[in-house]
Amino acid sequence: MASQGLFSIGGIASGLDTSNIIEQLLQLERQPVKRLERQQAELTKTKDAWGQVNTKLSSLRSATDKINRADRFDAFMSVTSSNPDAVSVISSGTTKTGSLSFRVDQLAQAQQRSAGETFESRTEALGDRGLQITLNGGATHDFGVDELGAEATLDDLVKAVNDANIGVRATALQVEAGEFRLVLDATKTGEANTFTATSTGTWTDGAFDETQAALDAQLTVGGITVTRSSNTITDLVDGATITLNQTTDTAVNVTAQRDIDGAVEAVTGFTDALNGVISTIAELTKYDPETEEAGVLQGDASARRLVDNLRRSITRPLAGLTGADGLASSLGISFSRDGSLQVDEAKIRQAFTDDFAGTAARFGRSGSTSDPAALFLSATNATAPGSYEVEVTQAASVAAAEGTYVQPEVGEERTIRLTRANGSFTDITLDNSHATADAAAAHIRATLSAAGVSAFDVTADGDTLAIATVAFGSAARFSVSDAGGGAVFGFDTTEQTGTDVAGTINGLAATGSGRTLTGSTGDATGLSVRVSGMPRAGEPDEGQFTLDWTRGFVGELSQALRQAEGINGIVSRARQAVDRQVEIYQTRIDGFEQRLVSREATIRRQFVGMETMLGQLNAQGNWLGQQLAGLSGGQAQ
Repeated sequence: MASQGLFSIGGIASGLDTSNIIEQLLQLERQPVKRLERQQAELTKTKDAWGQVNTKLSSLRSATDKINRADRFDAFMSVTSSNPDAVSVISSGTTKTGSLSFRVDQLAQAQQRSAGETFESRTEALGDRGLQITLNGGATHDFGVDELGAEATLDDLVKAVNDANIGVRATALQVEAGEFRLVLDATKTGEANTFTATSTGTWTDGAFDETQAALDAQLTVGGITVTRSSNTITDLVDGATITLNQTTDTAVNVTAQRDIDGAVEAVTGFTDALNGVISTIAELTKYDPETEEAGVLQGDASARRLVDNLRRSITRPLAGLTGADGLASSLGISFSRDGSLQVDEAKIRQAFTDDFAGTAARFGRSGSTSDPAALFLSATNATAPGSYEVEVTQAASVAAAEGTYVQPEVGEERTIRLTRANGSFTDITLDNSHATADAAAAHIRATLSAAGVSAFDVTADGDTLAIATVAFGSAARFSVSDAGGGAVFGFDTTEQTGTDVAGTINGLAATGSGRTLTGSTGDATGLSVRVSGMPRAGEPDEGQFTLDWTRGFVGELSQALRQAEGINGIVSRARQAVDRQVEIYQTRIDGFEQRLVSREATIRRQFVGMETMLGQLNAQGNWLGQQLAGLSGGQAQ
């Protein structure tokens, strides 16, 4: 309440407690404000209730995102080793399964060499002492005075070898105080990764003796000896990456299989999260007839619509699946009478055991085609589930060019220039040593590989030399010419361009890019399929196949969640509506408060006037009394 300020008079003339009277009057006039504040507080509770719902929806989104696509079930792989200390295993990230029993006879190790020369410190000057390292592949690398400089130290030599990144690591090993030796290790294990080290310049002891030999890992599998260059093996058991830690006297069993428990746990986690949303909204919307108490969201249409949408996404038959396959109840998922989602874990576990991939496709988004030459790629939220007829009217092709190879004369060179779409080019020089088109093709491939260019496929057939892009479509472009300009070996010097796949989806034109055909209108918007296995340029191919696309039960729920989430979702709109009402009430409260301040000032002025008037009347009364008393006294004399 406002301060009494200068209008505080305390009933001096009237003897009344005017401050208390004013306070009570103002409290009566403040009753509308209190009603507004109570209503505003109820709105705040409503907003907080929607906050609780939003928290539960976030948990549901997290659980849903783990399995809302069929391929996300691929992460549920279990790999085990019967002797994890000797052989450790992890999932290789593939969906393949496999099992193998083997004995570890030998671990792979890297070659090591040590210099006979000793140094007093890491900063001792090398003088003219240098080092030459030759790798198993034949490449030689020099680390001498010319490369390191006359002031180089042992540390400088170590750094130079390591910075060269040639597959050999150098270390200045302290043997004891005042004694250091140069040690060289191959960075990779295996017999294929050996090297030699030769001293250059003046060394007291320039020998680099082998202190550890390079060894391959050696396994015995059913009496067969298997070798690998590394102790980490990815190509032995499908679905498993194996790390060898110790040799073994007995066989170790390694198994990679589908993680049924993990998949079932993910499904039950999703259903638990959905029940969390449903139970929270049920609590907030309930009415107790005995206590006559209603939940904060009792009767809220948005809350009812949200629950209805979530339930419908699970109970309605899936488009793209027929019969029982389209019903969640066939997997043991159904709603009970109390509105909660019930899960038969045994039924789900059996479904995954019988057909893991098929069951995953019923839960998450997936697509399949009737033609093995076509592969479903993706769909968007705009894509309607269902079955689509896809017609291919033009196959994608690569950009290709052909020429007739003629062996250059002795002393003659012919240089082919391959210019890519971005303007970059690679020159390949052919001479008399390349006697045939096969030899020329091999040289072209080797030159491109050395230059880091992987965009081309080069082949030969008799005298015909063929160059083509690896990529398909109109974006794949290149030209062939002589480095000096003009034609070479009869190649067409104009730019060669591939073609994009063309066709329709459900009779509507689709967009082709390379081998990918994507729907751009109607229900097929965002639906993409890759048409592969088609012949190369110049060989037309037409075909028609069916593409089935379903969101799955969890995918459908994810779609329903989208209607609840975000700035335009059900929850956000409901909270925004509450915020607007709170602001309206606050505006009305602020207006009342301002009027009350003015009203208090008016009342206090009225009481001041009353007290002033009473004071004047009292003063007049006192004066009259004195006058009367004086008159009475005079008469008495």
